Amino acid sequence: MLSGGLVVEWRKQNSKVRKPLAAASLLAMAIGSLIVFAPPWRPQWVYPHYLSYFNELAGGPRQGYRRLVDSNLDWGQDLKSLRTWLTQRGITEPINLCYFGTADPHYYGIVHLSLPGNYLFEKPIDFNQARVPGYAAISATNLQVARFQPQGRAAWADFLSHAKLVDTVGYSIFIYQVGSRSN
Repeated sequence: MLSGGLVVEWRKQNSKVRKPLAAASLLAMAIGSLIVFAPPWRPQWVYPHYLSYFNELAGGPRQGYRRLVDSNLDWGQDLKSLRTWLTQRGITEPINLCYFGTADPHYYGIVHLSLPGNYLFEKPIDFNQARVPGYAAISATNLQVARFQPQGRAAWADFLSHAKLVDTVGYSIFIYQVGSRSN
C-alpha cells in the first residue's frame, strides 16, 4: 500500500525530483523491512534457539507461541535445556511434564510424571496423581492446548489455575510452580 501511494505521488513530481524521490523511497522501504523482518541484532538474542524466532510484529520469540505453535515453534528441542535448568536449581524430585516431541525425556535424565498430552510413548497419569506442590513443565504447543479436546482443555485450565509461571526454557517450554489444589 505504501508503494502504491508513493507511485501516485511520484508521478505528480517533475522529472528532476523523480529519481532522488524514488531512490529515497526504496531505501526507506528496504531499511524498514530489514528492521521489522530481519533485524541484525535479533540472532544474538535467540541463539541457539533459532526455531523459536518470531519478528517483532508477532511479539518476538517470547510471545511467538501466541501466534503459532506445533512444528512452527516446538519440536521438543528444549528438553536438554530443561535438564540443565533442573540441574542448575538442584531439583531432583520428579516434575510434572507435558512436552510436545518424540525424544524420550529419560534420555536427558529428566525424572518426571507424564501428564495428559505428554510424550506420545508414555502412558499419562491423571491430574489428581500429579506431584503437587511441585513443578510442571509444559511445551508451548501443549500450553496453547492445540491438540486437546474440550474436556482436556478444561482439565489443563483447572490444573494451571493453581500454578505460577516461574520461567521459560528456550522459548518453548514453560515452567510452573504448582501449588496446592482443593478438590
